[in-house]
Amino acid sequence: MKPVIVREIPRSPKDPERIRRLLETSVATIAESQEKLGLLSPSIRPIQPGLKAAGTAVTVKCADGDNLMLHVALEVAKPGDVIVMTTISGSANGVFGELLATSFRVRGISAFITDSGVRDVAILREMKYPVWSKYITAVGTSKNRPGWVNVPISIDGVIINPGDFILADDDGVVVVPRGRSMRF
Repeated sequence: MKPVIVREIPRSPKDPERIRRLLETSVATIAESQEKLGLLSPSIRPIQPGLKAAGTAVTVKCADGDNLMLHVALEVAKPGDVIVMTTISGSANGVFGELLATSFRVRGISAFITDSGVRDVAILREMKYPVWSKYITAVGTSKNRPGWVNVPISIDGVIINPGDFILADDDGVVVVPRGRSMRF
């Protein structure tokens, strides 16, 4: 499949209000209100308790063991977005660490979520940068294989579309489809 980079995702002037409302509730409440749909696997955990994040999803699919497309996603993301990443067939490599977290913070990216691995965890915790991942590892990545930015991705059977809303807290991560009304 040919690599794809989509620069613009669905957005609305109402998004900041929806995100504010999400931050006033919890992953558990939203998951229950959606009949548990959109709830990512409990294997995806915060690397630091007590942090919470919400925003518009910028989706990324990388080649296994490579994080080149995270750098591309950073260029198309807007302040307040949440970058959600997976790999082609599942990779435990540390795709995200101190350097990317610093860049994400400077660009105003609200959080990073992945079913892959992260590294530099002590520094990420010191930075209090919101990260949810499946693995913690010292194994790094290459940066030379193309992938996909802002295409639908799947994490443990949950479809995440660019522009969907993400809420993450100590209980995990939930996806709220953009077209779903929020009644909470």
